[in-house]
Order: sequence, then structure tokens, then C-alpha cells
Amino acid sequence: MFIILGVQNRNRMEKEYSMHIKAKNPFAVIACDLDGMKKINDTLGHLAGDKYINSTTKIMTDAIGLKGHMARMGGDEFVIFLEYIDILELELIILKIKQAVCEILPEKNSGISIGYSLFPSDGVIFEELIKIADEKMYEDKQRRK
Repeated sequence: MFIILGVQNRNRMEKEYSMHIKAKNPFAVIACDLDGMKKINDTLGHLAGDKYINSTTKIMTDAIGLKGHMARMGGDEFVIFLEYIDILELELIILKIKQAVCEILPEKNSGISIGYSLFPSDGVIFEELIKIADEKMYEDKQRRK
């Protein structure tokens, strides 16, 4: 398994959340789930799957730049905290990520499903914000099918 540089774990993300809450700065929570991982692992092997995950994390970290922090929450699931930006800029970042990820292995119909929530308008509790972002991400996943 490759080491994903610059990607935090859930514990570190919860600390980031706490810092944002204390500062009362608005932010977005973005839930991401890679599509097609099983197919990639089954047909190309786990090494190719690891490369796909690493390529995707690079795309996401490049897209958020210094405005956010990203954590790997599970196998092919990620969460991003993004400093407040206007909704159009947020949607452009999401579109940029989706387009770039689709280009990694287009022959495998790979991609990424993404949903987001906004602090404080969608909630103030970490789990609440994650839940809303997850629900939107699953809606996006259903649209892709």
C-alpha cells in the first residue's frame, strides 16, 4: 500500500474541526467516495487501485490548495474541510476534482461522488455535518449510475 502524503486521518480531522468551531469561521465539509474501486482492484489489481487512490488524493489536494485539509476516512472515502469560499467557487472546485478523477482511468468508468455541507448553516456538530455531506454524496453516486 502506498503512503498518501499530505492526507490526514480522522483524529486529525476532528482536531481541525474543533479549531474551526472555536474560531467560528464558516467552512465546508466535503465527503468524497471513489467510484469503481472494486472493478479496478478486480481487473487491474490492488497495486493499480493504490495508484488510483494516490492520483485522486493528489488531484484533491491540488484543487483545495492551502484553503483546506483532507483526511482519508476509510478505504476509498475522504473528507475535506474547506475554508469558507462562495458557493460558486466551491462548486467549481468540486467540478474540477470530478473531471480530473474521471480522466485517470476512463476505460474503467471510474470517477468520484461528492457531497458537501456548510458550517454553520447545515449544522454545527461534526457528525451532523458529515452526515449531510454523506447524504449528498450518495445522491451524487445514484445520479452517476
